[in-house]
Amino acid sequence: MKICCLYDPKFRDVPSNKKALNIFAEKAKNLGHEFEFITRKNIKKINDCDALFIRVTTNPGDYTFTASRIAKESRIKVIDDPDSIRKCANKVFLFELFRKNHIPIPRTKILNKRTQRKGVEKFGYPFVIKLPDSYASKGVKKIVSYKSYLKYSRQMFRKSALIILQEFMPTKFDWRIGVLDRKVIYVCKYYMAKNHWKIIKYGESSKPRTGHAFVIKRKDINPELKSIAVKVAKIIGRGLYGIDIKEYNGKYYVIEANDNPNIDAGVEDRKDNDIYEKIIKFLTRN
Repeated sequence: MKICCLYDPKFRDVPSNKKALNIFAEKAKNLGHEFEFITRKNIKKINDCDALFIRVTTNPGDYTFTASRIAKESRIKVIDDPDSIRKCANKVFLFELFRKNHIPIPRTKILNKRTQRKGVEKFGYPFVIKLPDSYASKGVKKIVSYKSYLKYSRQMFRKSALIILQEFMPTKFDWRIGVLDRKVIYVCKYYMAKNHWKIIKYGESSKPRTGHAFVIKRKDINPELKSIAVKVAKIIGRGLYGIDIKEYNGKYYVIEANDNPNIDAGVEDRKDNDIYEKIIKFLTRN
């Protein structure tokens, strides 16, 4: 079978580094498959493939979603599929989905421009506000007063009719559970950036700073943590997901579900390096 991998040759803000993509290509060939790298410039090649693996950050409003739709409409196996991209890109939708399915999450409220000060302050400071399409620590602000709420919410409401208000849970790390076809394939702790409350700290003039990652074998995952991550993946679909979970005061709380999760050589594969093979086999399975 022929697998097409949609990637960015300049490796800007991508979910897999160059070494990881080369390992995917090598594993595919070892299993008897072709593996061809394609870019947005030759996206039409998808119709010549048997499977599509998207390794560019997905967005329902750009060419990655177009590529995913082309694959689905042509009945080509695809990671990430259009439904998963749509669901994971909208934090408001995810909140409603989690609530409906009794997924443990931090206290959360959806706000609009008409939300009164009383309704905000009743929640209690500090809290965080997020844009519905926030990702990779972007579009997320910590609020410590009504003044800071007004400042950042006004910026966000220029971009979205709704924003998410969520309980602030200070932790040293977030769990990132990689799930493929409703099975855990890797388990990581993503630590917060140094002297910061998020995993990625963006500076105005400097490169983003990230916290380090600590990886454990998937067989050693806490059963409750595993159960929650798999349950979340099931309500999204059957693809590849990164489930972000906080461990706070002895309990687990789901923060979000991500399509297109990171798989970088030397990070997520550190303890279970069969994840490449598992993904190739999923893409080529009838």
